[in-house]
Amino acid sequence: MKFSAPFFYKVYQIGNNNKTLIHTTNGLNDTSFIHQNINTESTNFIYFIELIGTQNTNNIVASTSKNVSSILLNITSMDDALYLKWDSKTPWKNDTFVVLKESIPGSGVFNPIDTTTDEFYIDSNLFNGTNYCYKIQAWGYYSAPHYNVPFINHSQVKCGIPQDKTPPCPPIFNPISDCEGYQNSFSWRIDSMKCNDDIKYLNIYFKSTVTDDLQILNTAINPSIDTVFIQENMLKVAGCYAFSAVDSAGNESDIVQEICFDNCPFYQIPNIFTPNDDGLNDILIPLPYRYIQSIDLIIYNRWGQQVFQTKDIDINWNGRNQFTNLKSSHGVYYYSCVVNEIRIDGVKQIITNGFVHIVN
Repeated sequence: MKFSAPFFYKVYQIGNNNKTLIHTTNGLNDTSFIHQNINTESTNFIYFIELIGTQNTNNIVASTSKNVSSILLNITSMDDALYLKWDSKTPWKNDTFVVLKESIPGSGVFNPIDTTTDEFYIDSNLFNGTNYCYKIQAWGYYSAPHYNVPFINHSQVKCGIPQDKTPPCPPIFNPISDCEGYQNSFSWRIDSMKCNDDIKYLNIYFKSTVTDDLQILNTAINPSIDTVFIQENMLKVAGCYAFSAVDSAGNESDIVQEICFDNCPFYQIPNIFTPNDDGLNDILIPLPYRYIQSIDLIIYNRWGQQVFQTKDIDINWNGRNQFTNLKSSHGVYYYSCVVNEIRIDGVKQIITNGFVHIVN
């Protein structure tokens, strides 16, 4: 198909699945255009060009360029580093990218610090909390031998501040439960050579039963020095603990290493007492007990007749028949006791049977 003069160019911008005409040239020798007053900070712009010729007095598209885009640089914060990544679409091959960095903050002077063939770069050994600015210079060539002049493009200026966004890992905890002493304790060691070297404090979580939700119980402020936590004077030691570590940047690890303890319930009834009103061992009471919610005790004589019943956890039987109020005779009496123990997974019921000897 033949085209005749006049020839000229149309410049289009592509976006949102449509194209917008942004410039029309005055002829073939008008070969430059500056797209001004646009936001290159957060958007890269894609363009293509049409060569317009004339055919039968009608303007006809004689040829179309491939799409070309500006370079859009994005920066992601890392711990003492910045991750630079850029995107560009060109009909030529960009074989080298020059990373330029502002020499002094606010100076506007950018110096090359490295080159790469990738479309990403990590600038390391920076200082967290400090602002650094960059731009990318792309060098590219067409594969055709008569295009031996490089195409050089720049990205926008983009700044970033390194930040520690990686949470530390909690140390390994050594648990000890002193069930009879009514306390639980944990010890740990901070390993400065591994992933917990920048721990600022530890969160200690707790729940009374396995089905409860964890709640913060305590915070260890200086865990590299204070390496022990003790929970004392507990009504019950049953419960589950878990831990998280927080670094100086406020990054908190996952809540990990759930450790559960159970109670060690104890309830025992003496096998002899002397209700003779001498002030010594006149009342039947249990031995010192722990982690017991309630009981239901029934005592029988040798003929299987019930003489006493109580739900008093301390029993307090004076040896009298509960129904006649008469003193029980010397001899052996038998009991059955339902004991409700406080456990980590709830109250558990056990039944104990035994005997008690009355000596008057």
